Amino acid sequence: MESTLTEEEQGRKRQQATPSVTTADNQQDRKRQKASEQPSSAKKQRKTPAKKTEKDENAAPTDDEVQPMEVESAAVSAEKVLGVPSKSIGSGRRAAQGKQYQEKDQFRTSKSDRVMQESEKKVGTEAKALQETAKATAGSKRRLLQFSTVDDKGDLQPLDRMELLQGALRLTGAIYPGEGPMNKAEGRLLAKPFGPITSWHVQYISSGPTAVACTAEGSYLLSKPATSYKKMCAALEEQMNLTWHVLQALDASFGGSPSASLDAVVAKLARAKAAKGYSSAREALLLNGRFVLAQIAAHETRKAGPAAAAAGDKSKGKAAAELTSGPFCSELQAELAKGSVQVGIVSANAITIREVSAHAAAGSSAPAAAADAGSSGSQAGDENALMAADEDMARRLQAKMDAETMAGTK
Repeated sequence: MESTLTEEEQGRKRQQATPSVTTADNQQDRKRQKASEQPSSAKKQRKTPAKKTEKDENAAPTDDEVQPMEVESAAVSAEKVLGVPSKSIGSGRRAAQGKQYQEKDQFRTSKSDRVMQESEKKVGTEAKALQETAKATAGSKRRLLQFSTVDDKGDLQPLDRMELLQGALRLTGAIYPGEGPMNKAEGRLLAKPFGPITSWHVQYISSGPTAVACTAEGSYLLSKPATSYKKMCAALEEQMNLTWHVLQALDASFGGSPSASLDAVVAKLARAKAAKGYSSAREALLLNGRFVLAQIAAHETRKAGPAAAAAGDKSKGKAAAELTSGPFCSELQAELAKGSVQVGIVSANAITIREVSAHAAAGSSAPAAAADAGSSGSQAGDENALMAADEDMARRLQAKMDAETMAGTK
């Protein structure tokens, strides 16, 4: 009996425990349901914007409210009053806005917004240009900028070939006073070539060499060549620069020594790097030897002066003659007498050059032809002298090609 009751009591206890578990599960389900319903209820609690009535629409806007039409009208009024374009904010097209400012002239309201290009005043004759560029201390010399030398047909011609070419050469460019600033207002531009050139020489001073061209009315320092004439003038400038370094080593007024030998001058040229483009300074001297010797002699003549020569000033003439009679000129002349410098040995694309020695036996060597051309002035002599000058230039070009080839193989 006790065991039976015990089983019944146990059954009742199980029945009582089962509803309690179910009740606990139901409470947990209710909590989950409330938690899921909370976001939806929060959404329902949000206030919808109230619709504006007719009175609200007609009412004036407050300070916090900004009307787009007012902003646009204010920008348009600012553009009309100030004359400047409205600034777009946030577009990211800053470059386009700058381009708009550059292209439209109505936005350039002040003088600083415009760039005025100044140019020389044009004149009709050389005499008028010399008169308007005259200065009290300048003398008869003028500076010539953007210069070039042309023939009667208007074709560009090298200045150093003036004695060899048939016909006169003329100058083009803008004439400036011999001293003072290079302001455009001071210059005078001639519309047509003027001249003709009667003579030319190179002026060697401590600051450097400068070519001087002379006409019947004035002398001109050729200061700056025109863009179209730079390539043609480059060969003459190179020879002038080489001669200037040689005179610095020989002339006592430049700190040189008239008793310097050929080797000493070559060493100074190498240290000064005056033989750019050539394989050595000695090769540069030999290929330009005739020009260098002629310029040294002309420099001595101008240094002595025509008045001193006419007065018979032997002391000054003797000092000037120290350069041509010195060791350098004697040794350089001996080297040139041995024959032309051999070029085209290194380069595969060598320039074919007529050998001078082949014509020397017949008595028509290039140097002799050049000398005969200067004295007689015949057409055949001029052609031979011009051919000799072309050969010398071809040798210089070939030597530079050889130097480039040797530098590329190292």
